[in-house]
Amino acid sequence: MGVEMFEMIAVWLGTVVVAVLGAVVAYLRGQSKGKDAGKAEEQARQTDAALQAGKERADVDQGINRLPDGGAAERLRDKWTR
Repeated sequence: MGVEMFEMIAVWLGTVVVAVLGAVVAYLRGQSKGKDAGKAEEQARQTDAALQAGKERADVDQGINRLPDGGAAERLRDKWTR
């Protein structure tokens, strides 16, 4: 009866160890996927910010190019403050 009890405890212990390892692996895989999603989201945000900055720069360049000769210097003199 002692050997049977030992075998039963070993089976239960093995089942618990497998369940715990499965939970740890699932947790680590979930964390990895979360990091990948976060990186992709940050990259998309940076790309959008760079596109917006490029559009603003192009708008400013076009505005300056439309000014008459000396208009850019005049605009700076009129609007510049310390």
